[in-house]
Amino acid sequence: MQEHRTLINHRGIIGLAIIIAVLVAPAYALLSNAPTRPAVVAFMNLKEVFDNLDIRKEAEAEIRDLETSMMEKLKAKTEEVKMLQENAEIYEKGSPKYMEAMQTGLDAASKMRAFNDFITIKIDAMMADQRIQIYYKIISAATEFAEQHGIDFIITNDSEIELIAGTDMQIMQQMTTRRIVYANDSLDITDELVQWINTR
Repeated sequence: MQEHRTLINHRGIIGLAIIIAVLVAPAYALLSNAPTRPAVVAFMNLKEVFDNLDIRKEAEAEIRDLETSMMEKLKAKTEEVKMLQENAEIYEKGSPKYMEAMQTGLDAASKMRAFNDFITIKIDAMMADQRIQIYYKIISAATEFAEQHGIDFIITNDSEIELIAGTDMQIMQQMTTRRIVYANDSLDITDELVQWINTR
């Protein structure tokens, strides 16, 4: 009888040990994988970084050159339309020659408006494409900067961005999308990151 009780006690102890092992093992694994130091956090003002990059200024200059070239072509087309309209006036109103000249002028005016729309779409698409490319260059450079300087997180500081006037719902949406309420200036790497990217 005593041996039977001892056997039960041994089984109970073994079972309890197994339960403890099952419960403790995951916790131990988490603790063993826990970081051995506090995370190093820095923040940047993304808009300020973007605005002060040399590659952005070069991209803007390229767009300005293209816009200037296209506007010169648009000016030439405008002058052509004006000339065609003036030429129509030399014919008697309502005559076949007059109607033909007016139609030519209208066709030229239509092409001019289409070219004007094309300029707007072309410039906008080019600006959007360059903005995307610069954004990804910032992300890539910030990643390399963080790795070289032992930074674990670089966060975009949106606490200083002013709310844009709008409806109550729009204001609320702007407020609820903010992620940072306060950021210590000593953690700001904006200027260092701009200089680091510009000198590469």
